[in-house]
Amino acid sequence: MTKLSSPVANTERHFRIFLSSTFRDMELERDHLLQHVFPVFRQECLRRQVTFTEIDLRWGVTEEDAKNGQTVEICLQEIDKCRSLGVPPFFLGFLGERYGWIPLEQDLSHYWNATAHSSSKYRESIELALKNGISVTDLEIRFGFLDQQKDDLLASRVGMLLRDPSFTAKICQETKSEMSFYDADPLAQEKLKKLKADILAKRPDCILADQYASIEEFGKAVMHFLMDQLDLLFPADQLPDAESQRQHAHQIYARSRLDAYVPIQPFQDDLLKAVALGAQGNGPQKLAVVGPSGQGKSALLASVQQQLSAQQDLVLLGHYTGADGNPSINIWRDRVIAFAQSFGPLLTDIPQDEEARWECMYSILAEAQAKASKPLILLLDAINQFADAKVSERRLQVLKLPPHVVLLVSSISLCDESGWQIHTLPPLDNGMRSQVIHQYLDKHSKKLDSNLIEQITGKDSSNNPLYLRLLLEELRLHASHEELGSTTLSLLQHTDAGALFVNCLHQLDKDFSAYGADLGSRAARLMACSRAGMAQHDLAVLLGNENAPHETFRLADVVMVPLMSRLEPFFYARDGRLSIMHAILTNSLLADPETTKHVRCILANYFTGSDAFSLAERTHQSILLKDSDTLVNILGDMLAFHALWSQYTEVVDQALQWLGAGNVTPQFALLALKQSWQRTLVGVEMLDDLSSIGVWCHERSYLHIGCAWTERVLDLSKVLLPNGHPDIAISLNNLASLYDKQGRFEAAEPLYQEALAISRAALPAGHPHVDLSLDSLANLYQQQGRYDTAESLYQEVLTNRHAAFIAAFPNIVTGLHHALQQQDREDLAELLSQDVLAIRGGALLAGQPNIATSPNNQASQYNDQGLYDAAEQEALALRDGAHIAEFKSFGRSLNNLACLHQQQGRYDEAESLFQYARMCISALFPAGHPRIATVLNNQAGLHQKQGRFEVAEPLYQEALAIRRAAFPAGHPEIAAGLNNLASLYSDQGRYDVAEPLYQEALAIRRAALSAGHPNIATSLNNLAYLYQQQDRYDAAEPLCQEALAINRAALPAGHPEIATSLDNLACL
Repeated sequence: MTKLSSPVANTERHFRIFLSSTFRDMELERDHLLQHVFPVFRQECLRRQVTFTEIDLRWGVTEEDAKNGQTVEICLQEIDKCRSLGVPPFFLGFLGERYGWIPLEQDLSHYWNATAHSSSKYRESIELALKNGISVTDLEIRFGFLDQQKDDLLASRVGMLLRDPSFTAKICQETKSEMSFYDADPLAQEKLKKLKADILAKRPDCILADQYASIEEFGKAVMHFLMDQLDLLFPADQLPDAESQRQHAHQIYARSRLDAYVPIQPFQDDLLKAVALGAQGNGPQKLAVVGPSGQGKSALLASVQQQLSAQQDLVLLGHYTGADGNPSINIWRDRVIAFAQSFGPLLTDIPQDEEARWECMYSILAEAQAKASKPLILLLDAINQFADAKVSERRLQVLKLPPHVVLLVSSISLCDESGWQIHTLPPLDNGMRSQVIHQYLDKHSKKLDSNLIEQITGKDSSNNPLYLRLLLEELRLHASHEELGSTTLSLLQHTDAGALFVNCLHQLDKDFSAYGADLGSRAARLMACSRAGMAQHDLAVLLGNENAPHETFRLADVVMVPLMSRLEPFFYARDGRLSIMHAILTNSLLADPETTKHVRCILANYFTGSDAFSLAERTHQSILLKDSDTLVNILGDMLAFHALWSQYTEVVDQALQWLGAGNVTPQFALLALKQSWQRTLVGVEMLDDLSSIGVWCHERSYLHIGCAWTERVLDLSKVLLPNGHPDIAISLNNLASLYDKQGRFEAAEPLYQEALAISRAALPAGHPHVDLSLDSLANLYQQQGRYDTAESLYQEVLTNRHAAFIAAFPNIVTGLHHALQQQDREDLAELLSQDVLAIRGGALLAGQPNIATSPNNQASQYNDQGLYDAAEQEALALRDGAHIAEFKSFGRSLNNLACLHQQQGRYDEAESLFQYARMCISALFPAGHPRIATVLNNQAGLHQKQGRFEVAEPLYQEALAIRRAAFPAGHPEIAAGLNNLASLYSDQGRYDVAEPLYQEALAIRRAALSAGHPNIATSLNNLAYLYQQQDRYDAAEPLCQEALAINRAALPAGHPEIATSLDNLACL
């Protein structure tokens, strides 16, 4: 029994296993693996986001066909490639009673004497095997693991199985072919005996089955070995989250671009200096590298990332568009947000709305930079490859960056260069071209005549690094010494890398024409059309017979391996999936629409599995084929929808957008989805996950589709759960909130009421689900102007959350009450007196009578017991995320009720709630924390509305001072504080004091927010109103007009802010 290895972090999610055996005598085992074991294991791998590739160079060819030098070299190459993945199993060997082919010098001489293979790294191993007279199978086993240095991991990476001779005899009898199962040569028999003895003596821990007596025993041993390692390395319950997958994809892509990269050092040095200046605040913060496709922009950025990442005085996020299979700028934005959150909890709340997320990017980056205490470098490659390139470029152009944050992008060109410092990547000069050529020749131990090098460097098209690489690769493979000149001239007739690549593929097709038509071109097109790359196994099956793909007809590995080796310079591998490396190559492969459509249909028809990867590929192809019927068929199965959404949310998002989920009126395809869901049956264990999808639709504003989905989840809940189950209340509340957002209050109200009734009956008072129903219903009543009804619900929620709050922070509340008493602030202390009684009561129940002391004794008890330290620990824990739910819930409840009282004109009650919130927040957070500024603003706004300007002014001033200290200069939060204070001065008629504050707020918003942001219009309207009050109509009019234009573009017709702008203009 093999021992299990320890999992290693960042392991490539790829099992690539070399199969080693003799030929005809082991066909039964190979067929059993390929037809019974590997298909089952491959499906399990797919469920865990792992790619499985088996390399069987014996399958699909005869022993006679394999007796050549090329096959022997390929065997060793593939063992190395499988082993290079580091941790997963890489070698599976099985032996019967045959030793296998023992090659002789003359068998290999033609291949090995060829110039192209004379310097092979495997030549020494093969020559030693020839000298010792061992078989190719023996060589594979010794090269693979037996003669390697002692490695404890080998037991989990290598599996050997030895067949029982009696089983061999049985098979031989059934097939009546003794020659196929036994060696007639006594010397071969002795060598086989020695090989088996060496395995048992040196690596007994690698034996999976010794003397297996049936094909079933063989298959079970292999499956057990593979599943043990799959469970250890990639547990079913530990799938990587979306961001981990993306980060891994971008790291792999960046590394792939550095292969054979020759930097233009002066250009790269200048770019690094520009980044450093921007990071220090002494230069532009937006830098763009532009140049034609294939010029080396991605490699340049990967090299820059490598150099910057080695520095300790900055932090960097690299993103290479399309590397993770999703060319959406929103994915980049969300990666930046996750990057910012990695430095600690953010004060800025992250909204679900897509547009709102863009609006808060400045605040998020400012906070992240402050927490990191280092410059942030955002490196973004190939923005021209975003799904909507023009819109994406505009997003980046208007994106405001806080100080010490640098955005470095690359693109073929920019539609609008304003706001960017442009670095145009120069074409290779003759010296650089010569350097690239010599580096390539050195890598492959080749030489070219100086005259030929001059011909190549003198051609204009060779100023492109990709073009040069393609040309040199083709010369290496196809030009004999006598034909180098003519071949070079022929290749130089192609004027760009795309055309040259197509020519190279045609030559590759000719080289492999004996095994099938257009194998190289077809393989490349399949990779180019795929969503996230193609596994080698899937390529082999499709190249074998694309019209009726089946395991039985797949292209033999002895053909597939050299074919992929020829294509290897032009693709990169991620978790065993192969993707074309350059956009210009991809575009050349997709140039013909009909051919591309044909390939997409092949992929859509091939990936029919129920695993998430296959669903994602089929969905992706269906979107591009504009096949709404297939999309409805996929997404109409709620279980398939869930599987896809769980692992590839962005693919579901793209599909729903294409089907029109965001439209006001649902389209026919969405109605068909609703009908399909009505036929779906699921188990009770799926209800929670299905509910989450409805919430996601709500957050994405897919209201019609969200309603249809949640209606079905509610129906299923009522069928699968007993009456009155609290999960039914959750579904009711989710559906009601969707109706609420649509403005369908009459439909939402009875659902909210039913949810509340179920929650009250099934759950204890104060349970979060009860509070959720109360809060939702109260909010609905408030929207309808039913304030009295809303108030009683809000009061109940506040009571419940209040109790949870004081339970979470008892020491802070007790200490704050005592401090207020010591200061003779009995008016404020009274607000906390009931809380202290509740805390003391709870302590008595918990058996701690010493806390229930008189107020006069409280100070000594407080100090003696170290309660001050305990209170500080509570505050620190909150800042680290502990009890954050209780804090936010209580804060929302205070604010909801205070705002309701303010709407009702019940200012004293509102003030008490705001005062309570201020005291608690001041105790929980350190002086100068922005949350204190928020509650100060709330209080000041209440006093301003009452006309108590003298009370409001110091509160606004303190809030502004906190924000100026907490946020970097130019932060929108500072603009908000300026605007509030200026509005107070304006109400007092102190226009000379208000004007500079309004102007500063406007300047900050123009700099920090995207052009056309509604907050800019607010500042414009405020300043215009101030000028109007001073009879400065000429100054007010252009501001009013600009504000109106912004609001009309940004807000729906009839919005109150548009009416405000129109009123301001009318008053001029």
